[in-house]
Amino acid sequence: MKSLSLEHYTSIVQSDMLSKFAYKNVYGRNSLQNIYINNSDKQTVLDKRRVVYSLILLELLGGKRPGFTLARKSVAGFKLREGVVLGTKLCLRHKNIFSFLDQFQLQALPSSRGFSGLNISCFHNKSCVNIGVPDSFIFSDIEIERFKDKSFLNIGGFNISLNIPNTELKVLCCLLTSLRIPIKNYPINAKASKK
Repeated sequence: MKSLSLEHYTSIVQSDMLSKFAYKNVYGRNSLQNIYINNSDKQTVLDKRRVVYSLILLELLGGKRPGFTLARKSVAGFKLREGVVLGTKLCLRHKNIFSFLDQFQLQALPSSRGFSGLNISCFHNKSCVNIGVPDSFIFSDIEIERFKDKSFLNIGGFNISLNIPNTELKVLCCLLTSLRIPIKNYPINAKASKK
């Protein structure tokens, strides 16, 4: 079964981007290359069970097994040793991107309270859009009732990074709105920021 986001992307978004912006080549257009989902917390260093919970969480969201984020060097002030697990990370590519976008658009965004759109300031270097999700239970795939351990409920949110390389701000805003990700104060005539 084809995901709704993939069907929308192939039928509408690609031709829309080609018509709005003068690309010389079909392969020169900007596209969403990968999505990184990261979950790390300072409590993970103290309580090792939280790593297992975040592994389960990201595997339910992404559909593939996540990897570990390890500490690069020891910091005595934070009670941190080199090689200690800090959290989990997951990289989504190709069709996994669009299945995650389906969940994000249809389940997470409508159920999050007070969300009116992404802020332009979260666009980092015009190639990476960072979205912080404070509560991981806004996705309906995660059933809270199945987990009897109460410490699972204390897991915070995670960070989602959408990577769209070599993009102007105008193209980036157009691509995200055409993928049905709302942007707060969407500039109609957005100009690239000065370097």
